Order: sequence, then structure tokens, then C-alpha cells
Amino acid sequence: MNGPTILAYAGAVAAALLALIVAFGERRLAARWFFAGAMATVAIENIFVGLSANAFQPGEIAHWQFFRLLALSVSPCLWFLFSLSYARGNQREFLSRWKILSIGVAIVPVGAAVCIGHFHNAALIAREEHIDQWNLRFGAAGVALYVAVLVATLLSLVHLERTFRDSVGTMRWRIKYMVLGAGLFLAARAYTASQALLFRSIDAPMEELNSVALLLGCLLMARGIMRAGHFEPNVYPTQNVLQNSLIVLVAGAYLLIVGVLAKLVTYFHSGAAGFTEKAFAVLVSLVVVTVLATSERFRLSARRFLSSHFQRSLYDYRKVWKTFTDATASRVEQRALSSAVAKMLSELFQALSVTVWTVDEANQTITLAASTSLSQQRSEMIQPTRE
Repeated sequence: MNGPTILAYAGAVAAALLALIVAFGERRLAARWFFAGAMATVAIENIFVGLSANAFQPGEIAHWQFFRLLALSVSPCLWFLFSLSYARGNQREFLSRWKILSIGVAIVPVGAAVCIGHFHNAALIAREEHIDQWNLRFGAAGVALYVAVLVATLLSLVHLERTFRDSVGTMRWRIKYMVLGAGLFLAARAYTASQALLFRSIDAPMEELNSVALLLGCLLMARGIMRAGHFEPNVYPTQNVLQNSLIVLVAGAYLLIVGVLAKLVTYFHSGAAGFTEKAFAVLVSLVVVTVLATSERFRLSARRFLSSHFQRSLYDYRKVWKTFTDATASRVEQRALSSAVAKMLSELFQALSVTVWTVDEANQTITLAASTSLSQQRSEMIQPTRE
């Protein structure tokens, strides 16, 4: 077997293992089933990628690629549903609001893949000289398929970003690696889908990039699965998920970097292998930078280093008071005020767990008002205790 075949099969095994582990988890949550289904389809897709990478005849490549596209057509809806429900306490609201679009990203890709299968004998497969790389071209049905894949993938990234940004403290610590792993794979898929739309073709280097991103993503998601409670509904994001999103900025930077690399590879005639290695280096660099940027300990250490060596104060009391005022001015209910204070303190001190208790002097009891480490349901289950 060649290198692309090994990468594809390794990605299939990793995705299948994650699907099985999550599917047979302790709690039967909707997000678990959506994730297990998405990873299972990705595993099946990579099996066909490996079979096509190991094929030599144009007709055989077209045959396996058709089955790959069938598996690909199922996964966008599952990833989208997973992003709507993962770690969210108000997942039913999001699933209901995005119901029509969910149906669309379920029907359109499958229908387009079936059309490609009906006309796949007319697809053009070419082999580049001296490189032995195949290229599969498609028509209107393929465009419809990859448009649906790109739209669903970008929306999935936006929803995962919103869940991560609205989490705080221990909740963010629990879901960080799952969001990063899924986000890495979806970002690579968005890029390869955009390239397929741009050139109206599928080629081997793009499949290799997907396989590499899948392996790296599986490593991160496996790390996240080891953290207990990350599937539990803890986060309650607002419905305005498309406002102030960083996905556009990150996706633009990624497309720019890899696009420049592709141009350099073409200019210096270093071949597809060189492109794959450079794209892999970019992926690893982005993962390392993102993990460090989302680490509370690293951010706090960086602030302490700046404060110690550049004579800068660790906290600016003006900004702290302004943040406190903005966060609490509109909170009139006790639970809302307590939640805002807990979240602000967690972000200010990079503390994973912040809990606010209220004292009832008349009954001499202490009641849990808000916490960044407990879900809303678990907080309500804790009964008042006497001092």
C-alpha cells in the first residue's frame, strides 16, 4: 500500500473507534448519537478513499469515488445536528429553529450524490504525467453536493464556536479538545470543498489533506472524550450565533496561507507531495497555536510574565470595574446576577471553577446561586444547607 492509502485507512480506524466509544457511552444523549453517526460516515468515506487511492484503472477510481461521495453526502447533516446539540442546555430550541435547514442539508447532498452516480460514467479521469495522481471532474450535481457540504460545514463551525465562546470555567475545560478536534477536521473539509468548487474536480492531494486533518482531529477529540461530562448540556448560548463570529476571520487566514503555499508549490514545481507536507505543517502549527490560545493557564502565565518583566500591572482596576458594571447593570434577578458575577470572575482570574452562594439569614441557610463548573440542572438539584 502507498502512503495515501495508509493515511486513509488509519483515519478510518481512528474515526470508527471514536464512534464506537461515544455510541456506547453512559448517557444516551442526542449529541452522542449525532457525533457517532458523523464519525461512522467519515470512517466509511475514508475506506473508499483508501480503495480509490490503491486503484489504477480510471473506471475503478470512479467506482470507489462514487461510493465515497455517497458517504460524504450523509455526513454534513450529522455534523450540523451535532454542532446544534453538543453541550447545549437549550439544544431543543436550536434544533427546532434550524429544522428546515437541517432537512435541506440532509436531502440536497444525497440527491446530488445519487445524480453523480447515475452519470458517473461520463466523468473525466486524468492522470498527471510523472506524478501518477488522479483527477476526477464533475458537473452540476457535484457543484450542488459541494455547495451543500461547504455551507453545512461552515455553519457547524460557527455553532461550535458559539458553544465554546459561551462556555466558561470548567465547562470550557471539558469541551475544549472536542471542539478543537471537530473544528480542525471541519476546517480542512471546508477548504477542500472550496477547492473542489473552484476547480470542479477532486484530486488525490486534497484527499490526503482530509485524512491528515482527520487523524489530528481524532487525537484531539480522543483527549476530549477522556474528560468526564463534556457531552452533558451545560452551555446556554444565545440564538444570535452569526453575530461577532471569528470563523470568517480564521477561515480566511487558513485559505490565504494554504493558497499561497499551493502557488509556491506550482511555481517551484515541487509536486503534490510537497504541498501535502507543507499543508500538514500548517495544520499542526494552527493546532498548537489554538491550544495555547485557549489554555487558561498559558494565558495567565503570559500575563504574569508581562507583569513581572515589563512593569505592567496584572489587572487594570478601571477595566475591571467597567467589566463588572457592564456585566451586572442589566441583571435584576438574583440567579442572573449571580451567573454574571461567576462568569466574570472566572474569565478575570482564569479560574476553572467559580461558585456563588447566597445566605438566607432568616432561615440560616446557604443556597447555591450560580457555578461555572456545574450545569444548571445539577445546580438546581443541590438543596439549601445550614450554616
